[in-house]
Amino acid sequence: QQIAFFELKIKRFLQLDWKNETIFLNGTGQKGRITAKILLRKNIPFHWFSHEAEKFKEGIFGKEIFSPTMKTDSKNVLFLNSTLLNQKVLNTIYQFSEFEVKLFIDL
Repeated sequence: QQIAFFELKIKRFLQLDWKNETIFLNGTGQKGRITAKILLRKNIPFHWFSHEAEKFKEGIFGKEIFSPTMKTDSKNVLFLNSTLLNQKVLNTIYQFSEFEVKLFIDL
């Protein structure tokens, strides 16, 4: 049931909001993994982040998991948050000043 809901939510997100900008997916829990599977199945490129990236040295589903402190060349990003951390907390963890978050979505 949750997978069907996420399928619908991600499909609408891609139709309405995504214009080939860089997608940052935050979180490696159940919601993050479901979202990652959907994006991978649709061949949508994304960068996957976790504030506990050191726990996932082997990656997940063949994707590298990055630390929030990773430097990026991306200027405009769509940020998909699959954690319980709110945007204010994430602002302190990520280097948001280095890029523009065009859209922030809590999943």
